[in-house]
Amino acid sequence: MNNLKILIIILLTIGLWSCEKNLMEYIESGAWNNEKSVLNLKFNNQLGSAKISRDSITDEGQVSFFYLDTLNTGIMDLEILEMNLSYGATANKKVGDTLSFGADSTAYLTVTSQNGKSKIWTIRMKTF
Repeated sequence: MNNLKILIIILLTIGLWSCEKNLMEYIESGAWNNEKSVLNLKFNNQLGSAKISRDSITDEGQVSFFYLDTLNTGIMDLEILEMNLSYGATANKKVGDTLSFGADSTAYLTVTSQNGKSKIWTIRMKTF
């Protein structure tokens, strides 16, 4: 009778271990992650923090910042010093790259979520 109880316990233990499933598989895959936000952006000679806004209806994202142009150089290519994005997101530029601003002081940054959806952010520079 004792041997039967031990055999049942061993079979139940083996049965439970064989049914183990990776519960984090869906989370680790990133299929759920649509987030493609810019959380922080900093350039050389930037004054203060960048203002980051996102319209919940149109899903348009904008970043604006003040740039100290002490020599009136009109520099239109700025090096990215810091950039923080949503979890798992990537951008077409990275820290150390140069972002080129047009005559209207506007540049664009494409951010791609972990599951592959992209969003183009408008970056506006205001000289001070």
